[in-house]
Amino acid sequence: MRLCFLADLRSIHTVRWISFFAENHDVDLISFDYPEKDLMQPKELELAQKGVSIHKISKNILRLPFSAFVVRRLIKKINPDVVHAHYVLQYGFFGAFSGIHPFVITAWGSDVLIDPKKSVFHNAIIKYALNHADLLTCDGDNTRLAMIDFGQDKQKIKKILFGVDTKKYHPNKRDKNKFIDIFGECPDKVIIYIRGFREVYDAGTLIDAIPLILKETPDAKFVLAGGGEQKEDLQKKVESMGHSISVKFVGNISQNDLPYFLASSDVYVSTSLSDSGIAASTAEAMASGLPVVSSECGDIHEWIEDGINGYIFPKGKSDILAKQVTHLLSDRNTRESFGRKCREIIETRQDYYKEMKKVEQAYRELKEGRT
Repeated sequence: MRLCFLADLRSIHTVRWISFFAENHDVDLISFDYPEKDLMQPKELELAQKGVSIHKISKNILRLPFSAFVVRRLIKKINPDVVHAHYVLQYGFFGAFSGIHPFVITAWGSDVLIDPKKSVFHNAIIKYALNHADLLTCDGDNTRLAMIDFGQDKQKIKKILFGVDTKKYHPNKRDKNKFIDIFGECPDKVIIYIRGFREVYDAGTLIDAIPLILKETPDAKFVLAGGGEQKEDLQKKVESMGHSISVKFVGNISQNDLPYFLASSDVYVSTSLSDSGIAASTAEAMASGLPVVSSECGDIHEWIEDGINGYIFPKGKSDILAKQVTHLLSDRNTRESFGRKCREIIETRQDYYKEMKKVEQAYRELKEGRT
């Protein structure tokens, strides 16, 4: 098949999804040409090496009104068997405007949970895109219900998980020496946070919990990864607290290094205010054998049973987060037990290859006109 994806080239989720299909299909990717070249270039090179044809369109705000027409002409030239847009608001709209079918949209969460609340215009664009799709996919029940609230037939929606490569993310990657360059020592207890510093991820709640955790566990170390508009302010806050020795902002961790960072840590924390299903980073941490401490959002209760394989805390409650992390740091047996159970859950329910094969079958059915 010839497949055309409309998706954000900066996102590792885009790369993972497309990489599977590039193995056996002709694949084109249309993405905005974002200014974050440090995020785009490695992913562009990786996909190009797999034979993906990449087409970048201008992100200039003055040219955005014309981008839909540019994309429409480009898709017609590519003449794909299936068009698949990831994220409803931008790429979903462009795909719908192209008029090409079969057309699939994958909702990522914020695009149907948060964006519709921004304005009547956002709401209308999202509804337009959803109405023109032949198939909708998502990885969370909250996202599925949001699309149903937009008037979409539940039969049109498939729950497809992003999946985890359980060979890549594995407890056998554990190597505490990975942290020597960061802390100047081989730390005994490491808390890792990798979701970045955008408002929706609420990293400030973890920052507020750090003094409470260090009071009870002075030798704890924190690895905070990712980028975002709040990063600089949060770094300054950590410095003002006097905790720069224990807390390190490490930027974006490469996909080659991430399995080692996760497996070598002791507790994974997610403070997000909104998720669709389970965050990919949370699932990867679970596959790596880590106990999870997560805010209560998305479908987290389907994956983390509080007190059994992790802990769940109310959004924004740094004091509760601190108590949960402190308990795990003080009890190695509990950490290891939770981590084993997390790994078992991901192996059973979040296999990347099984999920992508479901998508491949859906593409074939769409092409053959059976869906």
